[in-house]
Amino acid sequence: MSNDNNEFPINSYREIVFTNTESNRILEKNKSFSVTWYEEKKSFSSMYEAQEYISSEIYPEILHNYNGYKTTDPQLACSLLFELIKAKTHGFITREVHASIDVIEKKLYYLVWISPE
Repeated sequence: MSNDNNEFPINSYREIVFTNTESNRILEKNKSFSVTWYEEKKSFSSMYEAQEYISSEIYPEILHNYNGYKTTDPQLACSLLFELIKAKTHGFITREVHASIDVIEKKLYYLVWISPE
């Protein structure tokens, strides 16, 4: 996970996501794909603030410039996941939406990403 390529802003990076299809049936059809992560540094004290920030700034970025979002704030992850699932339900996007929690250096990270088309 590096940002050696200057084509991405400092708070983003690209990695290949490999899935183990024997223990992870949900991602079986995705095998492996490149995810360009936006790593969020902000956090908010209310769900309202998180929802406003996600819907005005992050949601358009995820649909156009990134396909992954990584944050330590569960409110931000939940808001983005809601917006992406809502868009998929209404047919605005056709890609699969995924979410997970990862522990990195004893810190919880909430991950939300969409598979490539």
